[in-house]
Amino acid sequence: MKLEIIFDKEFTAVLTELAWSIGDNIKQAMVNSIKPAMTEQAPPVQQPQAPVQQPIPNPVPDEMPEYITPATNQFITGQQSTTPPVQDPQPVPTAPPAQVPTTAPTYDVQKLAVAAMQLKDAGRIGEIQELIAKYGVATIMQLKPEQYDAFAQDLIAKGVKF
Repeated sequence: MKLEIIFDKEFTAVLTELAWSIGDNIKQAMVNSIKPAMTEQAPPVQQPQAPVQQPIPNPVPDEMPEYITPATNQFITGQQSTTPPVQDPQPVPTAPPAQVPTTAPTYDVQKLAVAAMQLKDAGRIGEIQELIAKYGVATIMQLKPEQYDAFAQDLIAKGVKF
């Protein structure tokens, strides 16, 4: 059996027309399926609200403490003070307290190297080399942190100022 189909238009034109028709039908079906959902009322969306802060009252007292000067009181309250100004007592001279160091000075390798430069600048580089050798290292940078204080004391004994 032989089947023959004859189109009165070109085949591509027929296929194009058919595709447009199918596309229009699909589009219409989609719109129709969405319409009922669009007409239903969705519950309103609740937007979060920021809490409202009530202003905190900041009352200004009628009488200011005595350590506040009349000029400051006038500035704060906007009113002239009715009380006479309080005279500040005259300070009594006292001797300054003796300064006693509360902690031992701390040294680090940079401070030690800078201090040792005083001996170098004075032409006493041999003394620096002797000190470094005493601690069993080749350079100041190789000193252990527990050796810093003793090395500093040796430098001070040689007249170095920190």
